[in-house]
Amino acid sequence: MRARSSSASTSAGATAAARRTEPDAVALEPIGDHRIIIHLSRATRSFCLETGEQFLRQAGDIDVVPSGAIGGFVAETPYQSLQIRLAPSMLDHAASRSRQLASARLAHHHMLRNDRIVLLGQALESDVKAGSPSGPLFAENVGMALAVELINLANDPPGEAIRLSNAQLQRVLAYIDANLDQPLTIDILSREAGVSSSHLRTWFKAAMDITIHRY
Repeated sequence: MRARSSSASTSAGATAAARRTEPDAVALEPIGDHRIIIHLSRATRSFCLETGEQFLRQAGDIDVVPSGAIGGFVAETPYQSLQIRLAPSMLDHAASRSRQLASARLAHHHMLRNDRIVLLGQALESDVKAGSPSGPLFAENVGMALAVELINLANDPPGEAIRLSNAQLQRVLAYIDANLDQPLTIDILSREAGVSSSHLRTWFKAAMDITIHRY
């Protein structure tokens, strides 16, 4: 893996590192900490090393890799991500307050959406870039808040879809690429995605940061 770490911070329970990784295999070896990886780039096509499936990672997508587990993917283009390492003891401590077994329940999560995790990660990274003026207690408090979010993952009910799924977006993009010499209308692409035309316009813009007409 070819990566350049642009910032890093360590406290008793949380480590954050912003990095830019070149488009090659990113294999995550097992470590003692839980890992939260927040994707920062707008759109990155990637292939899972375990299943070989293709995914389109977008800014704000989150991967959770539990302690002792492996993970990884192949990215087609350079991208940016924020990786946070969280000591299992922090989850155990947070879980003890709610009488849950956090470490036993934590599982892999791929391309998760959680605004609070993103905001907490950004707060930790900002403090790091400023030279950690808030001290280790701030990082520890952010780590504890992240631990609570991880514990809550198993209890969150499935939410209503608020964007195109990876499969839907891939179908639309593949259809456009294969039919550039044919008339392409919103109605045709909506049927390909299986959503209404208004939802396609909104969700395509959210996913690609460009309108479907301009794309």
